[in-house]
Amino acid sequence: MTKPIDLILGAAPTRTQTLMPRTWDAISNSFAPEYWIVSVQPPAMIGGEAVQVRLTPEQFERYKTWRDNKVMIQIALPDLSPEMREMLMTGLSPEKQKTLFAPDTREMEEEEMIEVIVNRAMGILKRISRTPKLSRALLISEVTSIHRNVWRLRLYDLLAADDLDLIHDVMGIHNHLDIDAKGKLILKDCFVPRYVVQ
Repeated sequence: MTKPIDLILGAAPTRTQTLMPRTWDAISNSFAPEYWIVSVQPPAMIGGEAVQVRLTPEQFERYKTWRDNKVMIQIALPDLSPEMREMLMTGLSPEKQKTLFAPDTREMEEEEMIEVIVNRAMGILKRISRTPKLSRALLISEVTSIHRNVWRLRLYDLLAADDLDLIHDVMGIHNHLDIDAKGKLILKDCFVPRYVVQ
């Protein structure tokens, strides 16, 4: 699972990490917990100053699984914001991200996330010995349609959800997707996915 940006000559960011030791906090009269600082220098082709992301020891262990190409960063660090994950991946500050990324980048990222969510859902169904004749493309289309037109889904949270919650939302959308008399997409029977933006 090599990171795409690292495959481009001159585009690989430089990542270093430093463990910050426990220090005495006079205000709380106790030791502050140790933490990691991950510094990421943007690619030479982009330039700019290095950014720093602060991680707890537990987050750092999960960060290493992504760094070592074992899992996607969305799975390793779902508790970080998309901007912070981008900082770890490319070294781009939030301000730089806004100026460099095209307006449709977010939409493209959502499409990729939905594909991963559907792939995971189909894997779960296969694992529990249910092999419904479902089209992967159909499920992707259905989840995308609901996300864009009915309920905004919390895609990062849904991807990191446990198997039961993920199947509840994906298959719930599949089983309840309908069109009303006005031709508008709806989820019938008052079904609401668990991972929606409130």
